[in-house]
Amino acid sequence: MEVYPFHHNNQIFKVFTDYDLTFVELRGVLDELMEIEAFSSDSDGETEWTPYQVLFEDFVYEIWVLYPSVIIHARNTATRQG
Repeated sequence: MEVYPFHHNNQIFKVFTDYDLTFVELRGVLDELMEIEAFSSDSDGETEWTPYQVLFEDFVYEIWVLYPSVIIHARNTATRQG
């Protein structure tokens, strides 16, 4: 698994992944994580990896977050229902 330092929205992230993601994908995933406040700090000082599922464009990403580290460990095609 490779680690990539990535600057986005005035923050530096360490992104770990085996996937060849575009900048658009990576920014979109990080924006989705910011929207759900995945990077907010815990007030009692306890820190642990937190799992998330993020839908961006046609994919569902399975992600673990412990700011500033982001592990993208799965990228699956989203299934459409309806």
